Amino acid sequence: RDSHGDFPVVAIKVKDFMGEELSKTIKKVFEELFSKQERYVIVDLSQVSYIDSSGLSALLLGHRLCRDAGGAFVVAGATGWVERIIMISELHRVLNMVSNVKQAVEYLILTKLQQEIEDEPQTETE
Repeated sequence: RDSHGDFPVVAIKVKDFMGEELSKTIKKVFEELFSKQERYVIVDLSQVSYIDSSGLSALLLGHRLCRDAGGAFVVAGATGWVERIIMISELHRVLNMVSNVKQAVEYLILTKLQQEIEDEPQTETE
């Protein structure tokens, strides 16, 4: 686990993001971040060449934890087969996907700012 500014980055540094054991490990990382009140998380898949259903399940857990806490979860760097599997499974409709970690940070900055503006109490002008 790394961080980029205010946002933790979970970089998956294996070629094949598959199998229950790895999925459980990544899910624990997401749960630990959530327990530390992290609501905005980036997962970097730029080094991953293949992902299976257990890997997708881990991503969905991270997304759900952030969403339910009022934050955002961003998948960065999914290319090739990984991007294709995400598209085929239609998870691109659920997951926030960008090309790289820099874009993920920019996305989260804007998302957080927008949420803060929306959360500000409205004052009436007379």
